[in-house]
Amino acid sequence: STWGLCTRLAHLLACSLVVAVAMLRKALGVLAGLFLVVQYLVFVVYATVVLPLKFFGPTRRLFHAALNHIFNLTSTAVTLVAWVCGGVRLYRYGTMLPPHGTAPKRFGMLLFNHLSYTDAPMLGAWISSQPGVDASSMRWVSIRYLLKLPHGWLHWMRDDIFVGGRPKGELSERLDTAALLAGLERVADSDPAGPQWLFFAPEGSIQTPHLLKKSIEWANQKGAPPLQHLLLPRLKAFALACNRLKGMTDIFDATIGYPDAKRFMPLECLFGRRGGMPLHMHCRRIAPPQDTSDEALEVWLTQLFREKDALLEQLYTTGRFPDPIDEGALPRPIIFFWALENVALLFAYFWLLGGVLSGLGVAVGVALVYGVGLNLLLR
Repeated sequence: STWGLCTRLAHLLACSLVVAVAMLRKALGVLAGLFLVVQYLVFVVYATVVLPLKFFGPTRRLFHAALNHIFNLTSTAVTLVAWVCGGVRLYRYGTMLPPHGTAPKRFGMLLFNHLSYTDAPMLGAWISSQPGVDASSMRWVSIRYLLKLPHGWLHWMRDDIFVGGRPKGELSERLDTAALLAGLERVADSDPAGPQWLFFAPEGSIQTPHLLKKSIEWANQKGAPPLQHLLLPRLKAFALACNRLKGMTDIFDATIGYPDAKRFMPLECLFGRRGGMPLHMHCRRIAPPQDTSDEALEVWLTQLFREKDALLEQLYTTGRFPDPIDEGALPRPIIFFWALENVALLFAYFWLLGGVLSGLGVAVGVALVYGVGLNLLLR
């Protein structure tokens, strides 16, 4: 019948539209991935150009300003790709970080839990959503193997701190301590334009099922209640910071939560996930501990992680953290300005590159003409 034919055509049209939208979304993800790769290569060139400024005292501050700008642009690009292509939506809870560059300087530690390989870009999205806060206010502490990853060089150029990754022993301990002390000195500097927060995960590693099992076994051996969603924290960097950051004003504790404990995968930031990608971030300010002995700090840090574990349990049970600020927060308007700057820089780079290649082509052509002509004359 005519009605049945119309129904089948409508069904076919609806299915075609769904397939077309899915294909367009995949194509958008591929294009965004290519954009990030090209942007990465361009920033390698720019960072290499400003690198000599790092090694001269008078220009070192200018170098860090330029490099932090590059770092912010990179973080902006990843944030926008995750937002537009991956469908990441940020849900913020608790409190916000204080703006960077205000005097008198507030400084201390920003702690987070490490659940996934996408934690870094997701933390970048959270930082980008806060007014007056950017990468220049952070001094990251990372495992040394990060230097082998594609973005490791950028952290090295920013003077971020790398520990571990060497055979265990007294020399390794001394080198790690020296690296941490150098980073702490920069954080504690009174200059408001310098880094404010020693930014690290006390767990010391990304969480895996194997490490979580070992953490639970270790807690059982000590006769302590195990953490269900986090690894037991390591003390060294935290204790060193508590004892060396004299006058520390704040400790901020950020808890990353993924819905139903299903962590995001890197490719999902390009192509999305069925059901969406809500990112839950809870932050709270904690007064620094007064007793800085190793025993007291271990108790303090373990209790902090028990509270974080309870927060994650609440998220996985109810779908939310306590103390909501807003839902589905978008990147700040300045992020879109930085995105336009990203595109402008890429066009400028390729325009210059095209000019250089054209100039080389003309030079080679002229050289060939003169070379052939001179060869004919000399015969």
